[in-house]
Amino acid sequence: MVKRKGKKAKKLSLKEKQNRQVIWAVVLMLSVIAIIFIVPFIMKNFINKFVYVGFDFYKTKAGDFFFYTTKIPLVNSYGFPIGDYQISFRNDPRELEDIEVDIIDNKISFEKEEIVYISIESEAPICDDNIIAVVGLTNFLDKFGNLKVKGAMHDVYYTSGNDLVYVTCDNHPDNTILLVKTGNETEIKKTGKNCYELIYKDCEINRAAEKFIITILEGYMEKYMEFYGDK
Repeated sequence: MVKRKGKKAKKLSLKEKQNRQVIWAVVLMLSVIAIIFIVPFIMKNFINKFVYVGFDFYKTKAGDFFFYTTKIPLVNSYGFPIGDYQISFRNDPRELEDIEVDIIDNKISFEKEEIVYISIESEAPICDDNIIAVVGLTNFLDKFGNLKVKGAMHDVYYTSGNDLVYVTCDNHPDNTILLVKTGNETEIKKTGKNCYELIYKDCEINRAAEKFIITILEGYMEKYMEFYGDK
């Protein structure tokens, strides 16, 4: 009788060991699934997501660069939603708050029937972000703002020997002018009815351009929420 009980106990112990192996295998599979699917979901929607000026931003990495992407709700001329406009920033928009915006109520407006000129100084320092900043600002005003945008220079001596337009706020008072120029501080100013100065120190031209875009979006979102916030 004693020997029979020992064999039975031994068989039960072997079965329990097999059950434990199956359980560990299942746990391992669930862990792998969590790593593949759940962790990226948490990273995207919680850790790498934040809300700023009414927009959901997502932080992503492409190569050695980080991008901060959001979608802007669009409406047609009748006020009906027609989709979204996606835009990506090279700078974390929260880290642009140190840039002073000297514009009453931060309200930026454009003469929509006229050409918008982005006028650059001829002696601007050569920086890696120069082209990125100007192209990004141009695309935003063109695609999102539905504005006609042209490049220009605000140095008459430089344009005289080149096929470029000489534009300042004084000689084009009916157009909206964005003067991109260097200075001791990175800041944005409104110096006339249709004139804005995007001033940057060192090579912070892209920070100034993206701060200008963020300021526009902030005003846009305020108006959007007035009409659609409670709907």
